[in-house]
Amino acid sequence: MLVCALITFASPLLAQQGGEVTGDSALAAGRAGAGNVLADSLLDGVRNPAALSFRFSQQGWKAKEGIVETHGRLLWQPLSGMSSAGLSFRDENVLAGGPWLSWGRPISSDAFVSISFVPAAAASASFDRDTILNVKKDTSGDPSDPNAVWDVPVHHGVGVSNALTSVGLEPNISWRPTRELSFGVGASLRGSLMDMGSATDVPISDMKGDLAGSTWGAILSQLLNAMFDAGLRPDVPDNFQVDYSAEATAPLQAFLKAGLLWQPARSWRVGAWARSPSSESALNGSAMVDFGADLGFMLDAMREAGMIPGDFLEDPTSSFDLSIPRVQFPAQLGVSVAHFLPRRRERVTADLVWTGWGAAFQNWEATLSNPGNADVGEMLGGDGTTVLDLDMNWRDSLSFSAAWEKDISSRSTFRTGVGWSRNPVGGSPLPGLVPFNQLHLGVGFTRWGKSNSGDLHVSFVAALPETWTTGDNAVLSDFSGDSYTQADYAFVVGWSHAW
Repeated sequence: MLVCALITFASPLLAQQGGEVTGDSALAAGRAGAGNVLADSLLDGVRNPAALSFRFSQQGWKAKEGIVETHGRLLWQPLSGMSSAGLSFRDENVLAGGPWLSWGRPISSDAFVSISFVPAAAASASFDRDTILNVKKDTSGDPSDPNAVWDVPVHHGVGVSNALTSVGLEPNISWRPTRELSFGVGASLRGSLMDMGSATDVPISDMKGDLAGSTWGAILSQLLNAMFDAGLRPDVPDNFQVDYSAEATAPLQAFLKAGLLWQPARSWRVGAWARSPSSESALNGSAMVDFGADLGFMLDAMREAGMIPGDFLEDPTSSFDLSIPRVQFPAQLGVSVAHFLPRRRERVTADLVWTGWGAAFQNWEATLSNPGNADVGEMLGGDGTTVLDLDMNWRDSLSFSAAWEKDISSRSTFRTGVGWSRNPVGGSPLPGLVPFNQLHLGVGFTRWGKSNSGDLHVSFVAALPETWTTGDNAVLSDFSGDSYTQADYAFVVGWSHAW
């Protein structure tokens, strides 16, 4: 029922630049995500820990005792949409941002260590969405009227809101056995906090509590079928819509990663890295569910007919414990290459990254248990626990980015880049917090400081506007066939100091 797992782990993709910008430095932002092998920021070690050795020892940025960096990003993400029924909506919460911090130092003449703090995701979305309930309203306005025809569509406003914060701590160490070669290993320790609200369909057959010698689901289906057979309804719904809000936290997830950088000639450098799938654990939290939308009309009719007590389920809301078991983040592989043109003071670089979302985001289920409302528990039957398919069907993503940069002077560098990323999202996505923009452009500038001052980096990056139309949405049928138009624009500032 709840797509909180989708939000929590889709959002790290949402940023920009090759599908996973978060953790990229201000320099990489100006290259649209390319240039990991250039190793001009400690944050390059977030992907490839082998970059540390080259960051400390390369000409122009050489550090003897340590390096500290801080980067800040302001993200503007306008989103508008159109439902298959022609109803428009627009995101009201389009700004996000956060800091990136990194510190490193040598531990010997050929070994280096760093610790980075990065927002693995920081995103939000908020808009009002009109839906049409499954149970129609009667034409006369009197539920007890035997001649009333229940065929009037009922519009229902749903407040769709999502806020996500996910942060990572990234310790890395690298070793440079020769001037041309570096190896590195590291870890990524991440935790997430999510707050969201929306609506979902619940099968009537899931209501297995006892009622008049049968089950709630069976009785309601019989009533709806009888009304349909008598010509009092135009259809027989299989589901009823409920509204919900949820909070959940992802416990600490740990990745291992390793990489290498090799410079076989003065004009060439190549690098590669691998990140393991994360450790596996459950996503736990709580949810508040409001059964009053569709079910309210059914219950009113049953009270009028004397089928249930007049005070049954006067409060249609209930809290639940929420658990999504066996949560795991995807593995990643990447390669980066750079060609140096010393006489022209230019560099050309390209990165290719594969992320294994297809193996990680498949067949997830949410368990709602321990209902706080006894009447809701009675309707659901048993201990009030229900298991719902999150309809996740992601595929692996592949991203490519290429960039060019030039030293305008001994203290100034200009850079620009372009990136492309395949949309990984499948199944029932949640609007506003999923990535589908394919083309990314970046431009940036660095002012290198003198020996005792820091370096200033400024970049602008854009995921160009793109419209995406979804397929069938198994979480809420009213969201099927929606079109979303989204863009991402980020202004990034970084400062680094070596001593």
